Amino acid sequence: MKIDQQTNLMLIAEHYGKSAQLAKTQEELGECIAAIARYIAKPTDLHWDQLIGEIADAYNMLDQITHLMSARMAVEHVRATKISRQLIRIQLERKHGQE
Repeated sequence: MKIDQQTNLMLIAEHYGKSAQLAKTQEELGECIAAIARYIAKPTDLHWDQLIGEIADAYNMLDQITHLMSARMAVEHVRATKISRQLIRIQLERKHGQE
């Protein structure tokens, strides 16, 4: 993400505060889930565009919450751990699939 975008997201987050942004994050994640369901059910250009918009909203809110909770390093650490674990699972799936 560009520095200006990150700075602007932090300004927005600080303006509204943690409580309001947690509630807004719930709303945006719900909208993202609904957009995913619509796209899976009927993958049209319209549903694609809606999905992309909702993913962008979700990313923006999650970035704000991570900032407001001073959790950037913790989130990045847990993400890296989860990615590593999933890659190990994939290796095991491939290994067992070849037997």
